[in-house]
Amino acid sequence: MPKQMMTDDNMEKLIAYRELDSSCVFVDDGDGFLSLTLDETVYRPVDLIRLLPYDRPDEYISCVCKEQELGIIRRIADFPEEQQRILQHQLSFRYYTPVIEKIISVREKMWFVFIKVVVDGQKKELCTRDLYHNIRFYNSTDLLLTDVDENRYLIRNFRQQPAKMQQKIEIYL
Repeated sequence: MPKQMMTDDNMEKLIAYRELDSSCVFVDDGDGFLSLTLDETVYRPVDLIRLLPYDRPDEYISCVCKEQELGIIRRIADFPEEQQRILQHQLSFRYYTPVIEKIISVREKMWFVFIKVVVDGQKKELCTRDLYHNIRFYNSTDLLLTDVDENRYLIRNFRQQPAKMQQKIEIYL
């Protein structure tokens, strides 16, 4: 059976998306779910997924319901204040990122990297499979670390951290 050739029409359908604006209404249903009214249709539950670039967390946000993309929010700031609050709340819940206050130790064992840290004043041990691929600069100053459970942790102002803390991580950057 021959494969379908990519035509200009097919390509337009592939890359077409709807930009969501303040005419749509987001509602926090009070039970942790978000709904979206779009063209008089209510979608629930709606997930918000940050797209790229990482250094613009309030821009380019995909709205998805049951694995179907409904559209993309270009900028949260373009929405009314109450809508902004609802969107920010949902994003902060989905992308909860604790801040690492201190790195105590880093050790490798059997292809895993174990990192003892202090988060919210509490000692915690994180585990990541491959630190070379799971730690990266989130923006020009902050590092984002992802553990084996895909939890994200932030190290703010990495270059301003104590030299010992920087040395424990720099070999993986």
